Amino acid sequence: MADPTPDFALQTAPPVGSEGAAETKKKSFRKEEPSTEELLKSVDRQLPYSLDAEKGVLSCLLQDPADRLAECRSTLPAGCFYHLPHKTLYEKLLEFYDRNLPIDPVALTQTLRDQGILDRIGGPGLITDLFTFITVTGHYEYYKKILLDKYTLRQLIDACTRNIHQVYDHGREELEDDVSILIDHAEQHVDIGFNHCTYKVAHLSGCQQWRNRVYLEHAITGIGL
Repeated sequence: MADPTPDFALQTAPPVGSEGAAETKKKSFRKEEPSTEELLKSVDRQLPYSLDAEKGVLSCLLQDPADRLAECRSTLPAGCFYHLPHKTLYEKLLEFYDRNLPIDPVALTQTLRDQGILDRIGGPGLITDLFTFITVTGHYEYYKKILLDKYTLRQLIDACTRNIHQVYDHGREELEDDVSILIDHAEQHVDIGFNHCTYKVAHLSGCQQWRNRVYLEHAITGIGL
């Protein structure tokens, strides 16, 4: 018995189930947004930092202190160094520069030993390792940018964490706390976080757009702030 389906239908119609299969495949690759609860569970993580970038910057400064430390004084806060021994050594390098003291392995090691700091930061081996960690200082700006990026991320995490705690504590002290004041505090935390960094971040953007969205949602739902 002949197939009743016309020839043109066989030529133009897609294989049965092909569109549905393709759509199912697309959906399977579509990443679902995690819920707030899931995000909060993943918050307990290591803060962002880069030990190699910190070593790279310190190595460049030790090898070329005259040209770089003056600029670092205004553009590289000590907080950019997450590893405490690196931060301590950086602060000492700035102190040496301000006092016109020689910056070389012998002078630096002896001064740190006299001040009782040398063993706390890793001993003379740390100084020697940092002097030889980088053979070419031409990538200094790249290492420095990594430090600034990581520092900015840590400051933003700090600001957001404080905001989360304040949101959870909202209403505990005063039953009629104004939510708009809480939003102002949240913006201030983010502002302070960015002001601690050397970046000139134009973030009216983030904060203001978020604030506008919150007000719009409350206006739509009829809930006043």
